[in-house]
Order: sequence, then C-alpha cells, then structure tokens
Amino acid sequence: MPRNDTVAVIEANGRRATVRTGPYTVTAGVDLDAVRVSRRDADPNGCLAIQPGGPEGNLLKADRVDEVNVDPDASGDVTLTVTGQLDHGGFEFEVRLPATDPGVLSYELSVTGDLTAANVGEWGPELVIRDETGTRVDDAFVTYLDGTPASNPAAGTSDYNQFVYAGEDAVLDSTLLYLADWPALDEYFRRTGTNMRATVSSPPGRIGYEPPTPVDEPGTDPITVLAANLSLTPEAVAVDDPQRYCERFVDDVAALYDQLDEPDPVDVDWREVSGKTLDAVRDPANRYEYDGTFHPGGVELVTVMSIVTPYRAYAEQFDDERSRDLTADVASLVETYYDPEYEDDAGNTGMIGNSPAPLTLTHVDAWYLLWPVVQAAEYALAFDDDRIAEMVVDTADVMVDVGRELDYEFPMWVDVDNLQGHEPSDGQWDGYQYDCTGAYAYLMLQYHDLTGDDRYLEEAAAAGDRLLQYGFELPYEFTTTPLTPLAMLRLAERTGDDRYVGASYIGLANVLRHAYFFDPDYGEYEGRRVFLLNEAMPPDGYEGNFFANALEEWSVLHHLERYLREGGDALTSAAREMAAELLRHKGSSLADSLPAFQPDPSLIHDDPSPQSGRRVDREWYLPIEPFGAIAPMFDELGEVGQDLYGAGAYPEMATIQYQPLGDDATLYVGGPTAVESCTAHTWRVEPLGERGTYEARLFGEMDALIDYVVRPAGASDEDVPLCYDEDDDCYRFELAVDESYLVTRTVPTRAIIVEDFAVEPTSISVDETATVSMTVVNTSPQSGAYEVALSVGPSTLTRSLELDSYGSRDVSFAVSPDEPGRYNVTIAHENRALHVEQR
Repeated sequence: MPRNDTVAVIEANGRRATVRTGPYTVTAGVDLDAVRVSRRDADPNGCLAIQPGGPEGNLLKADRVDEVNVDPDASGDVTLTVTGQLDHGGFEFEVRLPATDPGVLSYELSVTGDLTAANVGEWGPELVIRDETGTRVDDAFVTYLDGTPASNPAAGTSDYNQFVYAGEDAVLDSTLLYLADWPALDEYFRRTGTNMRATVSSPPGRIGYEPPTPVDEPGTDPITVLAANLSLTPEAVAVDDPQRYCERFVDDVAALYDQLDEPDPVDVDWREVSGKTLDAVRDPANRYEYDGTFHPGGVELVTVMSIVTPYRAYAEQFDDERSRDLTADVASLVETYYDPEYEDDAGNTGMIGNSPAPLTLTHVDAWYLLWPVVQAAEYALAFDDDRIAEMVVDTADVMVDVGRELDYEFPMWVDVDNLQGHEPSDGQWDGYQYDCTGAYAYLMLQYHDLTGDDRYLEEAAAAGDRLLQYGFELPYEFTTTPLTPLAMLRLAERTGDDRYVGASYIGLANVLRHAYFFDPDYGEYEGRRVFLLNEAMPPDGYEGNFFANALEEWSVLHHLERYLREGGDALTSAAREMAAELLRHKGSSLADSLPAFQPDPSLIHDDPSPQSGRRVDREWYLPIEPFGAIAPMFDELGEVGQDLYGAGAYPEMATIQYQPLGDDATLYVGGPTAVESCTAHTWRVEPLGERGTYEARLFGEMDALIDYVVRPAGASDEDVPLCYDEDDDCYRFELAVDESYLVTRTVPTRAIIVEDFAVEPTSISVDETATVSMTVVNTSPQSGAYEVALSVGPSTLTRSLELDSYGSRDVSFAVSPDEPGRYNVTIAHENRALHVEQR
C-alpha cells in the first residue's frame, strides 16, 4: 500500500510533544504514563499506548519523567525523546518517526544503572489499546498469523516469533505489524547471558517485547533493553481476506526493513565452493549406487534432482566439464523412478516417485508426492530433455486425479492408489500441507508448457482459486512454499487475471514471515552470519523446528530469483525489494551451512548422526543439518547429520552471482541481476532490486580487463569508475539498483588505425550531403567494440563497431552541416576539409 502524508511536529514545549506521522499522531508528556498513538480523524479518540516495561515496569509514570524533547533532522525524520529516572539509574526512550514512511515508529529504551534492582525481567509487553476514557480494551487485537478462520488444521503456522501482525478495528481501525529489533538488543543478550527466544508476546492480550531475566550481572553501563519497529496502516483488514493482509504484510515488512541495521554482506566465492562440493559429491564415501548406476546424492529423487539441476545449469553457464559429466544422463536416472505401469483408482497410469519403481503410493507425504515430478519437469523444460519430458507428461492424468479428488487441498498424507487423504490409524490427520496447493498449480503450468494443453491451465487456475483462501497457514516445507509466488505470477501472466498476482503475495508474505530478520553476535552466534535465512520446516508439532536447511534454501533461491526476474514491474515495489534482499543476503548467510565457515568448530556435533550414522566431516563442502537458529530443538550444528540433499544450493548461488562475459572475463554482482548479451562484446546489466547499490567486480586476465568499460545504459556518457583491487586481482565498482548498465569490452584506441579516409565531394551547398568514408583497422589480437568518433567542425558523430581480432570494418557517415563555412573533418590523426556554401 502506498504511504503518503507527512511527518511533522505539531507541539513541543519540553513537557509535552505531539508529532504527526501520516494519519496518526504520536504524543508524549511528563503527565502521561505512555506514548500515545491516535488516529487524527478518530472521534472519540482512543489510542495505542506504548508503555515501555508494561504496567509492571511503569517507566513513564509522572514522578519518573523529567522532560520530553523533539528533534527534527535535515532529512525530515523526527525523534521524540522521553528522559527520566528510575530508582537505581536513568532511562531514555526514543521514538523515531521516519519521513519516508509515515505510520512507521522505531523505538528504543536505554537504561543506566542496576538492571537487577530495576526488576527488568519482570517487565511486561509494552503495547495495549485504550479507549477514550483511558481504559484498556482487552482482546483488541485479532492476529492474522494463525491462519484464516474455519480452515482445516494446518500442518504448521508457528515461527520464531519475531513478528506480531494483527488488526484492530475498535479504536485505530488499523493493521499493526510489530517486529522486535533483536539486532539492537545484541548487547543486552550478551551482557545478561540471555537470548532472544520467547521474548515477544502475541494476541490475545497485550503485545510486545518482554526482556528476559538476566542470568549474568550486566553492569551499570548504558544498555538498550527494549527495541522494536512498528508499522500502522489505516483500515483493519478482515481476517478472512488473506490476499489483502498478505500484500499489506509485504508492504509493511519493506517499510520496517528500511529501519533495521542490516549486516554488511560477507564475500564467499561460490564458484570455488561449488567445485569443492562437487568433489565431495563424487567422493567414494558419498557415492550412492542403485542397480549399478551412480545416483548423485542418494537413492531419493528429491535429493538427486536437487543436485543435478543446479549443477547442469552451472555446467552450461561456466562451461564446466566436471559438472557436465555429473549430469551427462539425467534421463536414465529419472527413468529409475518412473513407473509407466502404475495405476490409480480411476484407471489412469504413469507416475514418477521419490523411490525407485515399481511404486506403491498408499501413504505418501504430500510434498514428496509433488516435488519429484515438479523437479523432473523443471529439468526437462530448462534443458530441453525430451526423454524426461515424455515421462513427466505421462504422470499428468494421475496427478490431475489427485488434485480434483482432494479438491486442491492436500492433507499431510495422501493415498494416491485410492485417490484420498490417508488417515492414520489413530484418527489424526496431522493437518494440511497448504503449500502443496501452490506446488500443484506450479506443476500444472509445467504440464501446460510441455503440452500446450489448456486443460492444465484450467487446473492451475482451480488451484489458484483455492490458494486465494489461504493466509499464514500456507507453509509446511520450504521446499514447496517458494513455488507459490512464482506459480501465481505465471498464472496471472497466462490468464490475464491480476488476482493471481495478489495470490503471489500470499506466498511471498509467508516466505518473509519465516525469514530471520536478525543476525546475533553473541553466544553460539558469535562470528556467524544467519541474516535472512529461512526456517526450513515450521510446523507446530516439531517443538521449535526453526532451523535452516540447505535443500529449502536452494528452493528459495531458485524460485524467488525467477519470481523477481519474471515479475518486474508487475510486482509492487515492496515485493521487488524484499525478494531481492532475501537473495542478496543469502549470498552471505548460506555459508553457515558449511563446516569450513564455522568460526567455532566446537559448535559442530561430533558424534555419529542418528540419521546417517556418520560423523560430520569438516573437510567436506556438504551442508550440515541443522544450521542457522538451531535452538530450542537442537544444541549443536549438524546434530541431524551432514547429507547431500541441498548441496545444489551452492552452484545455484554461483549462477546467480557470477556471469561469464565472453571468454576472458567474469562479472560478479552481490545482488540479483539480469545480464543479457547485446552484441558479441556488450552486455546489458540490470540490478533487479529496489534499493541502494550492489557491489560488483570484474575478474579475468588483466590485459583484457583494462579495456572493459561500464556505463549507464541511459544518455550518460560518464563511465562508472573501476578500482583495481590488488588483493583479489579484480576491478571493483558499484551498480545503483535503479539503473541499467552496459558492460563493453573495447578494442583499445592504441590498437586502432584508420585507412582510406576520404570526404566526397569536398564542396557542397547547405542543403546537400557529403559522404565521409574510411576503413577502421584493429591491429591487436583482442576483439571487441570500438566507438568511431568523427569530428565535423564543432560537432561529433559516433558509430559503434564490433571488430574481430586483427579485423577491419568499412565505415561511412553522411554529413550535411546547416551553416556555410569551412569545416575540419577529423578522426584520429586524419584530417580533411569540407567546404559548405550558401545555396
């Protein structure tokens, strides 16, 4: 939702201050026990009360507050500051109102003195709704994060509890998105020996942050004990309107993201990592064979495809022979899992399973049913593999049977043989995997691509209509969840129905909800980078299964990059920004999955894995499970094991960040970027994000790189400065995200000579034309682009040429000056005269 209106000071006298932020006013005073946020157009006028420490702490009561100040800065941001005294020290409560995002509040509470004596651990959540009389309104907030009402039980809606997202229609009539600013609280967690888990309270009741009780003595130096970001947007959305509140969630997350102190990216050479991972995949200790054939990663097709698909793309992009050898005959691998004789209850035949054929599918995890076929189809479409395409298409009738019989809503377990949900013997369904509805739509669009048959488009639309009913109950496995944004975007493009663009935001909102908007630097996190990793599998029944996993990270990378690239201007600015930021930061955080990048090896599990029976090999560039935020389910990194599924995340990241430019240079860009070849020596480079700049580098042979030019694709004739980095032997530069660029390999001017330079005729009238001709010769072994610049008096005419090694091109210009006179016609060291007479 576009934000408008302004941020401005209305009143400030040292005892009371009121600031306008969009449709809200924010008021603090020495006689108020809370900072009050009210709707400017509301009557009667209740408020959202921000009471740091809650009534338990009661910091802002009248006898504690000394003064209230307001500080507008040059950018238009306004900071409202309340200072006062506690029994054992002082406090400062700052509320910052950014001018760029009216309705957004960022606040921090800093305390000096004895935290233990102040009973910080007993403070409560800080946000509550009060009516016009100042009375607390109980249960005012209705959460959106528990899913839509009356839906079947979801397999998972839990998360790491960073967010509160709720509607309130009695007083503010607004939605509220709350994001605990855990990065700003790092020092508190470090000094008190605590952590961020279970510190945010959600509806019903009061909401906000509750400081954990100090375990260690924190000292008396100033320390931030409360920090949060809050976005208010007018009009509370009904809880049964998930498309609207999910799109708004994406908008509000983008607004709050701009307030976070995000970490700087860390350099990881994913090409080098990909090579080492390939060594580990081919290591005899990791070699899996079935029926005498090597299956990279194991005997499950889920694992095999997660490796061969990104490595085949890597082989094509970087002309890598070892990767090409690994993926030489993927069709034969898929054939192992293909059962043409499989028959469902409707009499339709043909299936690809996760286990080798023959198949029995009476009790199948829903995502395991869809994922192998989706990934086989992905490979067939990407690499024009007709054998795999034929097998995939043969599964279509069975898959359509399943979708229709289940009414496009997939329970945890599916009995494909009998076309029904599988009910375990204890009568419990274990909830629904709602993200499989998006995966089903994705698969139907793949069938449509492979056959051109519109019945599959109709099936995708039926699944899309079902998906429009879902909200934050969508995710189960983050293998399938990232399919939803891309499936819905493609469905919108093919049907012309913009409702499905909105449905894509349901998928994106769920990806964002389960991303880490924190990057701790204390305890087990010290020295690591986890920012914007995703929770791999967030079901309620897994008691805090919020860790990251490489297979799920690969799926997010693969599908969100395509969502961003294909969506373009059809997506909202917020959707583009957040998809790009996820991809950008995963380029650093994905390294947390590898033992070699762990700063403290003692955090890695050293006993045999209960899953594989093997110990983590710290020399292997294979992902450990779990990584990221491992607690509370696990105590150590790699406790589940070190397995090959998800190893394809590394070549996937390499193909996103690195682009070969011809034979002698490689372009690295630190964020998602589209690179398109314009000519043999010129590439168009377009950063796909929405904010800031991306770091870029050129690698290759220095004698070739010195002749590369980077220039904005618009009218600017100013080159982007390239700075040589002696340590990395590359040229560094920056790309503004809102600009497109041309990267050109030029033939150096020193290698160019001009022959047969002539002007014919040498005398013309003002309404006549002379022809200037020449032969441009490249005397060097370097091919490339060259811009011929011809001066005709004070004017310059240009022509771009592509010159082969030691090649030449004939060039001519038509010249017709408007004024009479004698004109010098010059190029390089050649000069001719052209006489122009009045007619």
